[in-house]
Amino acid sequence: MIERSLNALIYYQRQARLRLARLGRDKLSVERLAEVLDELGVQSGRTVMVHSSHAALQQACDIGPVELLNLLRSLIGDQGTLLMPAFGFTGSMADHLRTVSQPIAVRRVPARTGLLSELVRRTSGAYHSLHPTHPVCAIGRDAEWLTSGHLDDDEPFGRNSPFARLCDGDGLMLGLGADYRSFSAFHLADSLAMLGSELDGEGVEALEYVDCIDPLRGRWTQKVRPFKRGLVRCVFRHALSLRRAGALCSRDQLGVPFCSVEGAALVAVLRSLSDRGQTPANCAPAWRWLERCWLPSY
Repeated sequence: MIERSLNALIYYQRQARLRLARLGRDKLSVERLAEVLDELGVQSGRTVMVHSSHAALQQACDIGPVELLNLLRSLIGDQGTLLMPAFGFTGSMADHLRTVSQPIAVRRVPARTGLLSELVRRTSGAYHSLHPTHPVCAIGRDAEWLTSGHLDDDEPFGRNSPFARLCDGDGLMLGLGADYRSFSAFHLADSLAMLGSELDGEGVEALEYVDCIDPLRGRWTQKVRPFKRGLVRCVFRHALSLRRAGALCSRDQLGVPFCSVEGAALVAVLRSLSDRGQTPANCAPAWRWLERCWLPSY
């Protein structure tokens, strides 16, 4: 009962903050949105993975998904690369694998990670990583390399995944209408291959074998190590470390979150905290409450 009341209080507090932020203010122009993206690090030649909520973004700027995609591509230029998570499920990964019809036509599964992700998935010339649970779509100079090794790992966020390759280079994670908690790359902490330790081994289940099919690749069986059901994660400590290092940049536009995280810095923070036994999966309940109650200065 107490927890339910606190959750309601947090919700209404955030709604009041959003209404206050928008009071008497006009929505962003496309030109101002481009300036905000530049401040967040979306610049020519960058490799950028976008997590977006178009419904939330519409509260701050009247821009359609096609226009937004064109804006992002113009900012990173011909030498840049744009990536989008194109996961075909919501909720528990383990439950999804137990209920999905097989074989999975991985290239044809609609993205459940936002309208912009689905638009990129359908874009002519886009590359697909073809992972049965956590595929990534990419367009741009390094799109083929970033998506080509995803099937070589048991973990969706293993060393050869687009998420790891993004963070190994000059990669940037960008949130549009979504804060840092939406960034899939935080799951790199769940990958035993990425961190080279067994600190977070309790966060994954036994290997499963998934039947997949694709018009270009044919049919194959993919090994997948799903995350455990009901495992609660908290990345508040990681966000504080990233902010202290200057690698987490955030802006508040009419109460709508815009943020970015440097990929290389994220991996460094994950390794540092993991060496001390601190991972998103084993955080104390106090950290989870801080993350839920804290109102970030986006």
